Amino acid sequence: MDRPSTGIDPLDELLGGLGVGDNVVWQAADPADVEPFVEAFLATAHGATPLTYLSFRLPPAAVLDRFSQGWDSDRFTLLDGWTGGRQGDSRPAAAAAGPPPQAVVRRFKDPTDMEQVNRELAEIEDELGPGARYVFDDLTSMQRLWGPEPALALFLRCCPRLYQERTVAYWLLERDAHPPTFRSQLADITQVILDLDTTATQPAERSLQVSKADGHPPAVIGRTLRYAVGDDGRIDVLRTASGTRERIGEQVRAQRI
Repeated sequence: MDRPSTGIDPLDELLGGLGVGDNVVWQAADPADVEPFVEAFLATAHGATPLTYLSFRLPPAAVLDRFSQGWDSDRFTLLDGWTGGRQGDSRPAAAAAGPPPQAVVRRFKDPTDMEQVNRELAEIEDELGPGARYVFDDLTSMQRLWGPEPALALFLRCCPRLYQERTVAYWLLERDAHPPTFRSQLADITQVILDLDTTATQPAERSLQVSKADGHPPAVIGRTLRYAVGDDGRIDVLRTASGTRERIGEQVRAQRI
């Protein structure tokens, strides 16, 4: 089995590569800030690698529109948990038009019922088997719909199971929307935590920091990657740093995905 990739070479180098079984938690002020990284990750699901995108944050049409360049109906399945914005999403419900007919979309029977979602998700995990890819978008919308404890319970069930299945899963969340106990329990069990900061000193410059990386080289913790998002919505890597000190000679020239 090929070593998993984020789809962004400098980020792979920063982490020492993704590990088989990694659950990667992306913490951001807005989960939409993670979308360029998700798009790059979608592109890595090549060949026969199946990928399941579970969305509670956006309606199917919006997901497929955002990731239209990387979406492959032969390999990808969209699990639709959209409830028309009732979980507190501020995006207009009018965007929930029907998805393109070539997309494989499976609607949860009752997205408001966490136990039902859990059962259906377990069935899909059994169908896909080891080595699949997952994107959970996002835990914050699940919390708004179900409450903190049920949303955390789904993560605490899925994370170890997906690790055992040797998958790679991306979990998105809004950094400041969760109770401290939620985030501490999540941090205890996941393998990787990446923090995005969109408030930089230079215009349009953003940064990503590695907060946790179990199973990766110890020096990975605290590393940062500075980047910008181009007009096409893709990542331009500006430079990397080790901890709080710039690594001399390790400036990375801008790399377009």
